[in-house]
Amino acid sequence: MGGSRSDPGRPKAASRRGEAPRGGAFLLFYILFAFLIGMPLLIAELMLGRHSGPSPMKITSEISKKTKLPYFLFGILSLILCMVVLSYYSVISGWVLHFVARFIASSVSSQDVPLSFHILLDNGWLQILLTSVHLLLIMTVISVGVQEGLEKWIRAVVPIFLIFVVIILYQTLRLPSTPHVLRFLFYPDFSKVNWQTMGRALAHVFFTLSVGFGFLVSFGAYLNPDEHIPTVGFRITMIDVFVSILALLFVFPVAFQMNEQVASATNPVLLFEVIPQFFQSISAGTLFGIIFFLCLYLASLNASLALVEALIFNIQSLFPKFSRKKSVIAVTIAIFLLTCFWVLVPSMIHPTSGPEVLEFLDNIAVNWILPVVALGLLLTFHVAVPDKEKREMFTDRNRFVSVVMESHWFFVMKWLAPILIVIALVMQIVGLF
Repeated sequence: MGGSRSDPGRPKAASRRGEAPRGGAFLLFYILFAFLIGMPLLIAELMLGRHSGPSPMKITSEISKKTKLPYFLFGILSLILCMVVLSYYSVISGWVLHFVARFIASSVSSQDVPLSFHILLDNGWLQILLTSVHLLLIMTVISVGVQEGLEKWIRAVVPIFLIFVVIILYQTLRLPSTPHVLRFLFYPDFSKVNWQTMGRALAHVFFTLSVGFGFLVSFGAYLNPDEHIPTVGFRITMIDVFVSILALLFVFPVAFQMNEQVASATNPVLLFEVIPQFFQSISAGTLFGIIFFLCLYLASLNASLALVEALIFNIQSLFPKFSRKKSVIAVTIAIFLLTCFWVLVPSMIHPTSGPEVLEFLDNIAVNWILPVVALGLLLTFHVAVPDKEKREMFTDRNRFVSVVMESHWFFVMKWLAPILIVIALVMQIVGLF
């Protein structure tokens, strides 16, 4: 995380949350909100961190004492949100590890290695084991202090991954299903827009840009003082939207080709079935499978590390005597227990109900809690950072664009963003009935 992230369980702009329509109309809303609302809020959270420090819990608590208003609730919600998302995100990261291991085994074995996703769904303890490996790796990276080196290594791998993506896109865009899928993705059919479309598109923007989780605040606190924050925000947003569209062009043609139904491409469980099948069906597919799932895991590991860092800052602000090492252990144990609950309890009721529970958590956390926290951090930003300092951080006299955009950014932050977030939440509530 800390900007655009790749999510193994939810390819960007291609997840299923409720019955919000997909296709050109949703994609249009997504791109519009990414630049109109998401980017300004991303900039605001970075500025909040630079001004007030890395802990949203501490910042909101101080603002609560100053204003006598319950801003601290947004800090608590941010903490809960990170915990819940990291818990089910860790399970999905375990799924990715499973396929990394399966494709590697397939490359060295003389026999066919089964790649069915049901091997995981039918075995809750295997999911817990894979999740434990993911959590132990996180704890080791942070405790040993090699996180910065790992991030540099991941950035070095990005060019290789982009070359790989171009090759795979060439393969997927040659599929017979591609013309139909492209029309579905890019032709805006507004007749299918419903009450929930706006809210879910906005929530998806917040998720992919990492707005509302609080760790952008932490990132902003340690951002190089010479970095121009609006430029950083624009760069992150551009990369995020670009990667989202690339993911769409990869996922939807493959899912439709394997299932002959565009809507099925939005099912995250199905994606773990059809993508391995696709790699098995193409030349050098095993090698591509290893590279794809390994890169996907590195992205998920990077995202998980960012979530853990945000939790550590919050825990240390609540319990100042907690060392960094103790905080890491506490977070790891808490996430592991939550993971066991999400995976094992549903599997006792019904063997394959685990993914449905994770999808329900995703719906509640991302579509409902995340917009509320994003709004809360925006309100906190307005109270915590004086307008004069906002202008100083936003405007760079050597960058004419920042001078021109200053008044527009202030308008979006003070009026447009909070109003649209509230309207989107109200429309989602109406859509429930």
